[in-house]
Amino acid sequence: MTDDGALRDFGAFSAEIGNEYFTSIEKVSPDGHTVTGQFHSETWGNFRTFFRFVPDESGKFRQLDIGQA
Repeated sequence: MTDDGALRDFGAFSAEIGNEYFTSIEKVSPDGHTVTGQFHSETWGNFRTFFRFVPDESGKFRQLDIGQA
């Protein structure tokens, strides 16, 4: 996975997640793989972000990219 373009270990990233969530969804890509909206983090406050899920050949997600939008 990547977080603002930096490679991250998904297991470590998952363990660090606190009470973080989208406060509003602005856009979902037609394929449903990218979500953009306002996000809240107890550490970083409120900001606009995207989550992009990249599927493999079988349709399972192999990559997650998160970043400020």
